[in-house]
Amino acid sequence: MNKILFLTAYSDYAATVFTYARNIAQLSGARLTLAHVFPDPLNLPVLGNKREDAEAKGKKIEEELARLKEFARVNSAENFEESDYDYLALQGDPVLETLDMEQAHNFDLLIIGRTTKPGFKDMLFGSVAQNLIERSVTNLLLVSPMQDYKAVQKLVYAFDIDQQAFEFMKWLMEFSDKLGRVGQELWGL
Repeated sequence: MNKILFLTAYSDYAATVFTYARNIAQLSGARLTLAHVFPDPLNLPVLGNKREDAEAKGKKIEEELARLKEFARVNSAENFEESDYDYLALQGDPVLETLDMEQAHNFDLLIIGRTTKPGFKDMLFGSVAQNLIERSVTNLLLVSPMQDYKAVQKLVYAFDIDQQAFEFMKWLMEFSDKLGRVGQELWGL
């Protein structure tokens, strides 16, 4: 595992999901990218000066990148360096932009928080998570809504039987061994 994508919408428990992503990246030796997709205003074609529109979008992306970096700083260890992570801020539909990120950057794992909203379609996972489960080609880790970090103790992996699944299962077994060794060192087991 070389590259992990942590996608956030800054939910109430985003810091907990980030802790999982950070720890998994550290244990696996993978590079972690923090990403946020923010919506287009009104999601309509803009009428007006294209240059001003491009400048406004560029400014918004810079603001969102700064927000991601501040999020990482606040939710990381004391020895945090901005260069510890990569950052992506994009404007558009969260599902479509995430799928594009997956393709452009070849991430090995996507980590997102699972949210629930009122409504039948979103009842189980939330619309972004549900769409990514159905459409993502990257291995996906959903973290349940919780306020406090709990050590990774169980992993459940659902997959289509193909070569990529076998490679990821191999990584999961290696990762499980690392978790076991860390547990033995921490708790003297």
